[in-house]
Amino acid sequence: MVHSEGGVALLPHVPVLLKTLKSQIPVSPPQHLGDHLRCCRIKRKLTQGEAADCMATQTLNVSRWERGKEPEIEAMPGILKFLGYDPFPTPRTLPERMLAKRRVMGWTFKEAAARFGVHRKRWKAWEQGESIPQQNSLSHLERFLKVPN
Repeated sequence: MVHSEGGVALLPHVPVLLKTLKSQIPVSPPQHLGDHLRCCRIKRKLTQGEAADCMATQTLNVSRWERGKEPEIEAMPGILKFLGYDPFPTPRTLPERMLAKRRVMGWTFKEAAARFGVHRKRWKAWEQGESIPQQNSLSHLERFLKVPN
């Protein structure tokens, strides 16, 4: 029994602190990649360390990502495999599709450019919408982006 002064009936001068477990299940739908990771990890009843093992990364990275830090592109294939889905919006424009391809494959600008056969700066300019590929490059790029991951 708790007294109005905050003590326990038999120990009136001892303060009472009532605690409850913090809910781990988020109440709102995931908005960011870190939210998706946290929700997936909690639903699977995994610790950050166990989730890190599944993604072939370090526990510290999972903690950072769940708090909103963007992962390196090289970590994205493991993250997407862990989630079992792609949480990013469906790419519509050419630059968005180029980024989506790099993200799924875990390629840096340099790696994507090398695989496609152009200089890194050219790929980056196309992906960031700073320039548009010429028609012959564009049709080749469209085919390149459609190749299954």
